Amino acid sequence: MPDEIHSALSPPTKPARSWNSAIRGYFCGVLSVVLLVVATSYIIYLSYASSRMPARPVKTPAQLLVALDNEIKLNLSSIKSDLNNLAVQIHEQRKKDPQCDVNFLLISGGADKGAFGSGFLRGWGEIAPGAHARPNFDGVSGVSVGGLIAPFAYLGNDADYTQIDELLRHPDSNWIKPRGQFFFLPDNASFMDVSGLEREVQSTFNIDFAKRIVAARNNYRMLLIQATNVDLCIPHVFDVVDASQQAVTAGNTQNIEKILLSSTAIPGGFPPREINGNLYADGGLAGSFYDGTGDNSADEFGTTWKRLYPNESIPTLHYWIILNDYRDVTPKTIQPTWPALFERTIESGLSYGTKRTLEHLYKYAEASRLRGDGDIKVRWISIPTTWRPTNDALFNAENMQSLSDLGRSMGADPNSWNTESP
Repeated sequence: MPDEIHSALSPPTKPARSWNSAIRGYFCGVLSVVLLVVATSYIIYLSYASSRMPARPVKTPAQLLVALDNEIKLNLSSIKSDLNNLAVQIHEQRKKDPQCDVNFLLISGGADKGAFGSGFLRGWGEIAPGAHARPNFDGVSGVSVGGLIAPFAYLGNDADYTQIDELLRHPDSNWIKPRGQFFFLPDNASFMDVSGLEREVQSTFNIDFAKRIVAARNNYRMLLIQATNVDLCIPHVFDVVDASQQAVTAGNTQNIEKILLSSTAIPGGFPPREINGNLYADGGLAGSFYDGTGDNSADEFGTTWKRLYPNESIPTLHYWIILNDYRDVTPKTIQPTWPALFERTIESGLSYGTKRTLEHLYKYAEASRLRGDGDIKVRWISIPTTWRPTNDALFNAENMQSLSDLGRSMGADPNSWNTESP
């Protein structure tokens, strides 16, 4: 009886809890989350497969030093050969025209601001024949977007100048686009997808275009595109005339496309290009424009001319420089975010480098004159600080057409050129 009373008064007992079941449930939950994360990451990885470049063989420090030494020697040899050919051909021209001078056009980078340069060159062609008219250039060099403009300036017909200007006045919205929400993945070659720009380059710089480049060489004219060898951290200047000859022989322009796209490969934004085992990115990293001047006075036009023709006056060398940007960085309030700071850092570095390169060229010209190695005249033009974009969008048609119009009006005015060092 007492047991019955105790049983009646006692609360009902709960089922015994299984700790093993709880632990199994916990780990199953954790495992499910891990598997979900892994599966999601794998799906993202596969979806961005086209954004990655294959891993490259790693060279030893000794191999890289040898490669650096060879690259420097090759560059010096190329400069010496080019200057020798130039002097010989100018000497031949002087037999017909004793007042013949040498004209080099140097076109800087500037991304979508390149529309200023294409417009300027087009407007320059509107000047009547005479001292201020646009010359037929003996050499053209380009960096980044300047590299895209340079081949058209090398061909030098009004139709060619119009073609590149119209191309930059009407940018295709598919030229560049974000890679998606996970553009920042470290294995991606770049933040942006430039397949549209690649198609534009392939379509424009075809075999027929390469044949025209070869035909325009005239045994000495130079077309040089600068990129940056990011393995060796030095500039590399591609001879696009030789590349065009190789393209015609091989029947494809793949190498020319790589050269042009490597020079425009803004770090992080656009993918780099591998050419002959080396990785190349934006030529602007090594300098906003390429002038061909070196540290060795033996490899200069004046000294080369005096060696070949010691009893004849040295032709005047003219440098015409188009800067597709402002001369100075414009002040503005920068927000404390990494994209804004990254963009501002690149902008500041390029601006500083451009001014230093211009100052060097003016000092080079003065030193040449003092040594008796001939006169060098430097003229340059940049986007006026009075111009402002209507928005911050990259490759925006409205901005690019405005820049092209501005450049065209300035190109038609001989007084637009600056003649003093910045």
